[in-house]
Amino acid sequence: MRKYLLILFAVFFSLFLCSCSSGFDDKLYPSHDDIPDNFVLGELVKEEETKLTCIAHDDNEYYESWVDLVYEYNGVFNYFNGFYPLKTNNRLTINAPVGADIEISLLDNDGNVVYTNVPNAQGICYLFPNWFSYMYKIRVKYYNDFNNEPIITEYEMHDTITLSFGVRKVEKDTIDLMFVVDTTTSMDDELEFLKNEISDVVEEVNSFNDCIVNVAVLLYKDKGEIYETLYSEFTEDINAQLEFLENKIAYGGGDFEEAVEVAIEEAASKSWSGSNSTKIIVHIGDAPAHDENINDWYNAVIDLCNKGIRLITVASSGINKKTEYLFRSMTLISNGTYVAITNHSGIGNDHIDSSVDVNVTVEYLDRCLVRLITGYHTGILYDPIPIN
Repeated sequence: MRKYLLILFAVFFSLFLCSCSSGFDDKLYPSHDDIPDNFVLGELVKEEETKLTCIAHDDNEYYESWVDLVYEYNGVFNYFNGFYPLKTNNRLTINAPVGADIEISLLDNDGNVVYTNVPNAQGICYLFPNWFSYMYKIRVKYYNDFNNEPIITEYEMHDTITLSFGVRKVEKDTIDLMFVVDTTTSMDDELEFLKNEISDVVEEVNSFNDCIVNVAVLLYKDKGEIYETLYSEFTEDINAQLEFLENKIAYGGGDFEEAVEVAIEEAASKSWSGSNSTKIIVHIGDAPAHDENINDWYNAVIDLCNKGIRLITVASSGINKKTEYLFRSMTLISNGTYVAITNHSGIGNDHIDSSVDVNVTVEYLDRCLVRLITGYHTGILYDPIPIN
């Protein structure tokens, strides 16, 4: 019965794409009105192949709760927030025109650029000054929608700034998707997930968004291992990535920490597409960088921001609260989403409960990734599909 339902759904969905193609042509991003009421993102995923379960949490959406965790005296992450150099308890919100070809930079008192980011598909950009927001300014670089001349404007800082002006817009027809994966011994379940599910995830992202999907894979371990990083460059050919992953196994690692900072720094340095693309890293790991390298890791994430790359961090079994804090902080800075694998699948070692005080839905990891990647590209974030 399920087979016939899937066939009927595929036929209906194909007819829907054909009938709505003209509607999508004159819009930069689709809206919920363009989607049929009975459409469920992730429905085409083969349920018998879906195993790992997770929850997804956007700390920017529930930012006050995050501040309580890192800033309040009894906050779960208060100690780590005081010990490590990255700070996320000050945030600036910039609302820009949807689809604007725009760069937003945080400036210090001397006018130096601290770092740059670009608005997401909903036109929102979050910046995180290390100190009080009033000590900073923002610089906005955009292009006039009449003659494409670059315009640079500076603004005095407030907690929230809304930008409203005529600006050149860009239609994003490409998704650059890089998987950055810890391949030490404890990561065997996650590595097998990648081998088994990456093609289905990419296929569904491609079919729903009707765009080019370039996929790259960067594997990492730690210093002194048989390799520190291994990279397979961006390609539309998902079979090439499957061949790259085919003989890879999870082993090594030694101590708890790994070379995360090396992997993220290398990931940022690769050849990403231009402003017509949505750029995403899916980082799958269960350990942070060594303490002496935390600042390098932070700087590498800032490099991601400078290139407009969003970070989806997938926390695997074996993480502790320190790792959760660091993963969530890095994801928050990149305007991304924190994903934590849960025990509901019954696979692998124990997974700690995330320190989240809002209701979250347990969903399958592959469906979650399709949902988030599509949301980053279109600006429409679908509700998670609960596990059966």
